[in-house]
Amino acid sequence: MTWVWGKGGFKSITGTTPFVASIFIEGQKEGEIYGSAHWPNLTYSLP
Repeated sequence: MTWVWGKGGFKSITGTTPFVASIFIEGQKEGEIYGSAHWPNLTYSLP
């Protein structure tokens, strides 16, 4: 993953990091989606 934009305190953020994501679509409840994101070894820089 490469940081390409940010808002507020993360404006002009830069950096790269490994990224893992999962999305679970619940078949029983319409419109509900669950997910998670993991950034092992997160590295970024702010101006």
